[in-house]
Amino acid sequence: MPGWAVGGEKPLLLKLSANLTPFGTMIFIPAYWSFDPKRDLKWKEITALHKVRGVQKQGPKLAKNKLELEREAARTKRLWTEAGNKGLKGASRTEWVMGKLGWDPRNDESRLRRLLKSGR
Repeated sequence: MPGWAVGGEKPLLLKLSANLTPFGTMIFIPAYWSFDPKRDLKWKEITALHKVRGVQKQGPKLAKNKLELEREAARTKRLWTEAGNKGLKGASRTEWVMGKLGWDPRNDESRLRRLLKSGR
């Protein structure tokens, strides 16, 4: 009997499940299951579950990365303001800020725009 866990002395069977994760929807089908996708799944409910995006990533690495992103956004905004105070505009302002941040000048400026727009 395939088992995943034991309840007392009795092994518990694996069941078909659909779980929402921060990265997508995971559908688990046990190996012993004779799977029929039209009969065994309620696709309308799985689609509704998949559209829900309330699951957040979490953990110490995320917290560290989030803090680093906040610092980078704050530094970017300070440099952007400083460039404006120096009278730089347009492409020269963007290039100056990207240079001060230590980015490769061939980089796309979209990352800079995202940091400037962030609410951090």
